[in-house]
Amino acid sequence: MPSIQQAIIAWIGDMYFFAYIREVISLRLARTWFIIHGLSLYWTYTCTRPFSNSTEATLFCIALYYWPRALDTGHKTAWMPFAKALLAAFTCVLFRPTSLVMWSFLGSKLVIDTLRYQSLRVALKCLVLAMLIGVLVLGGGFLLDSLYFGEATWTIRNFFVVNVVCSLSAHYGENVWHWYFTVGLPSVLTLLAPFSMFNWWRSLRVLGQGPFHSLAVLCFWTISAYSFLAHKEARFLQPVVPIMHLFAVQLFRPLSDSWKSCWRSIPKVLRYLLISQVPITLYVTMFHAHGQIAVMQYIHSVASPRTSVGFLMPCHSTPWQSHMHARNLEVLDLDNKLVSGDEGRAWFITCDPPLCHDPSTYWSQTDFFLEDPVKYLTERFPSKVDRSFPPMQVAHFRAPGPSNKTDVFAQHISSDQGWRHTWPTHLVMYSSLLDVGLPMTVGELLTRRGYREEKRFWNALWHPEKERQGDVVVFG
Repeated sequence: MPSIQQAIIAWIGDMYFFAYIREVISLRLARTWFIIHGLSLYWTYTCTRPFSNSTEATLFCIALYYWPRALDTGHKTAWMPFAKALLAAFTCVLFRPTSLVMWSFLGSKLVIDTLRYQSLRVALKCLVLAMLIGVLVLGGGFLLDSLYFGEATWTIRNFFVVNVVCSLSAHYGENVWHWYFTVGLPSVLTLLAPFSMFNWWRSLRVLGQGPFHSLAVLCFWTISAYSFLAHKEARFLQPVVPIMHLFAVQLFRPLSDSWKSCWRSIPKVLRYLLISQVPITLYVTMFHAHGQIAVMQYIHSVASPRTSVGFLMPCHSTPWQSHMHARNLEVLDLDNKLVSGDEGRAWFITCDPPLCHDPSTYWSQTDFFLEDPVKYLTERFPSKVDRSFPPMQVAHFRAPGPSNKTDVFAQHISSDQGWRHTWPTHLVMYSSLLDVGLPMTVGELLTRRGYREEKRFWNALWHPEKERQGDVVVFG
C-alpha cells in the first residue's frame, strides 16, 4: 500500500510538470518529455519508494506549475495561482527543509522580475502573501509536531542544527564537493546524462531561452548549495530530475504534436537503449528486495499476544508498521507504553547518529553487531532461552565497565550503550549472516539455542553490500 500511495503522488507530480511544459513551452516538447521521463530507470524505481524526497519532488512540480509567469514574461501576477504555489512550496519546505535552497532562488528571482516588469507595490504584495502563507503552513507544522511530541518542537530548526551545524549526517558517509556533478547526476540521469548535461550547460550560458535559462540556473544553484554538505545522496537530487530530463528533450525537436512524432524525434540508438531498460525496470520495481517486504507480511500473519521478533539485520533493512501492522508487538505489557524499534516485542538493530559521542570513535549498535555477530549474540543475550519470551526493555541495558583490552571493541567503548536483549520467539536475518563466525557460526549458535529455520524468502539476484546478501530467513 505505501508504494501504491507513493506512485499516485508521483503521478500527480508528473502530470503537473507535463502541464507546466505544455503551457510554458509546447505540447510536443511536453509529450516527448513524458516519454523519456516514463522510461527513466532511476525515476521509475525511486518515485514509488516512500521517501520524503519523492513527495518533495511532487510538491515542487505543483508549485512550479502555479508559479507566476512573471519569471520570464511580462504577464501580471495572478494572485490565486500564486497562493496555491506558495502553499505547495512551503509544504515542500515542511517535508524537506533543504528545499528552501530552491525556493530562495525562485523567490528572489520573482521579486526582481516583479520589480522589473511591474512595480514595487506588486512586489510588496508578493512578499506579504508569502509571509502569511509561510506562517500558516510552517506554524501549522510546528503545532502538529509539538502536539505529537508533547513539547515545543521546531522540526526545521532541529533539521538544520543536526545536519548543517553539527553535520551529523556525515556519519552515514562523506563525499567530495564535486560528487553531485561527477557521480550523482550521471547516476540519476543514466542514458540521458550526455543529452541533459550538455543542454543544461548550454542553457546556463545562453540568455533569452524562455524558462530554460531560469531552470538551468535553478538547478546549478541547488546542486551547488547541496555540494557544500559533506553527506550526499543521489535521492537528494529528486526535485531536479524532471527538469534535467527537460533539458535532454530540448535537443530532440519533434516535427509535430503527435505521440508518434515525439517518439521518433528521440535518436534511434537512444530509443533502443531506453526500451532495453524495461526488463531491468520491471525487475527492480517488482522483484528486487522482495524478501524484505514479504517477511513483514509473514510476521503480521504469525503475530499473536505471545509473539516477539528481533531483526538481526543492518538497520532499516525492512519497513516497519507500514507493512507489519501488528501494534501489539510494540506495546509493553507492564505500562501499555507504545515503543518503536528498540524495545518491546518487536525490535531491530539500530544505527543512530553520534548525538552525544565523539564522531571519530563512535560506533552504532549495527557496527557493534556486524563486527562480530557471534560475540554480540553470546554476550548480549542470555545463555538460555526464557520460554516465556518477555519483551525487551531499555531499562535492562547496562553500561559496560572499564576495559583494559586493546581490541577493536575497546576503542569504541564510549559509544557502547550496553544493549541487552531477551530471546524472542522469532529472529529475522539475511542468510549471508548464518555462516559468519569462527569457530562457531551464527547458524550453529542459533541451533544450540533451539531455533530452527521457519521460513525463507528469496530477496534479490545481487546486492552490493555483503551484509545484505542472500535470502531473508525467519528462525523460530
